Amino acid sequence: MPLIGAFIVPHPPIIVPSVGGKEGLKPIEKTVKAMVEVAKIVADLKPDTVVIITPHGPVYPDRISIRMPLSGKLKGDLTAFGSSDGIEVLSDSSLGDKILDASLGVKVVSIDDEELDHGVLAPMYYLNKSLGGKYKLLSMNISFAGYKIHYEFGRILRSIFDKIDGKILFVASGDLSHALTKDAPCGFCKEGAKFDKKLVKMIEKGDVDGVLALDPFWVDDAKECGLRSVCTALGVIGESEKFKVLSYEGPYGVGYLVASARNPA
Repeated sequence: MPLIGAFIVPHPPIIVPSVGGKEGLKPIEKTVKAMVEVAKIVADLKPDTVVIITPHGPVYPDRISIRMPLSGKLKGDLTAFGSSDGIEVLSDSSLGDKILDASLGVKVVSIDDEELDHGVLAPMYYLNKSLGGKYKLLSMNISFAGYKIHYEFGRILRSIFDKIDGKILFVASGDLSHALTKDAPCGFCKEGAKFDKKLVKMIEKGDVDGVLALDPFWVDDAKECGLRSVCTALGVIGESEKFKVLSYEGPYGVGYLVASARNPA
């Protein structure tokens, strides 16, 4: 089976040692340890292609976009955050073409964009290091369409993965609430912690229906940026599988979740 694993990961640049430094990494020790664990799992799995979906690339109102640069390469670094750490890998344009051809019912477009955003670069720092650059990458961006659309897109992805050669690893990049504390990026909102607690519990239980039924207005109050990525990941692994939560914490007023589903059935 081509799909060999799926992960939900956060993307704060501070998890990269050259950005966070020793002092910056201390408050997010759980997250960093979980990402190191993910990197070890990925090294053992040896994927041919890593497929990642991020909320921080070009985001359209009604269509998911896939980075398919004419150069055939995807690259980027964290200079905006004071670090030269980055990646440059081949894009799996062949897989991208298959997704574009098969995504009936879900609007998907390709974009000639080779520059990766921090939603990809931060988590891929760990995965790229463990794989030594020996893989192809397919980077996709969420849309502002609903949760069910993203879940259905995940199901479409899985149907494609099951029909192709090569080992596929799926990564859902996203942070949870940005409103957990007064000094959080979006200020404090009491719904933030409630949202994070509820979502983490539903992910652990495999409660797909519950996730898809979340009130968008309530979710908006929580100031998250990861739910649509999570919905896509739930579609990819299918209802017979559950994610195992490796860590959750919110030391900077933002919820960081790391979860894994290895060898989904």
